[in-house]
Amino acid sequence: MLHVFGDVGASVGVIIGGLLIVFTGWQLADPLISIGIAGLIAKGAWDILRETVDVLMEATPRGVQIEALVRDLLRVPGVDDVHDLHVWSLAGGMPILSAHIQVADDRPLDACDLLRGELNEVLAHRYAISHSTLQVERTCEVRDLYCRLDGTADHAHSPHEAAASSP
Repeated sequence: MLHVFGDVGASVGVIIGGLLIVFTGWQLADPLISIGIAGLIAKGAWDILRETVDVLMEATPRGVQIEALVRDLLRVPGVDDVHDLHVWSLAGGMPILSAHIQVADDRPLDACDLLRGELNEVLAHRYAISHSTLQVERTCEVRDLYCRLDGTADHAHSPHEAAASSP
């Protein structure tokens, strides 16, 4: 629709320029109006290019403050931590979110489904994010990923590296 209005504006500009030249003889009207129209076309092209690059680079949508978003998610009762958070948008400005949500070890699974619903409400109402993927994890699951049972940090990234690095 914006493109159509731009075309209408350019046509009106051409008509006005033609009328100015016919009735006043002012020949400078044509190049000035042409430069104005070219400026509008260049601005539209720049906006499209910027949006395209943002989508391809999976940039955080404009106006989304990640720190505030995480704080709001942490305020939901039952959420212990939020990590591995990604926010990007698809063409048309549709924001998408994926995150890992850490909950207490003793939280029943049906309560996790309710929690996910509450988190989706926060995302939809405060950030206009209606498409999210939330992976719920218990504290012990996250700890086991990064720590050995004896409490020392395990920096290996795969089971093969862990086996190769242990004595």
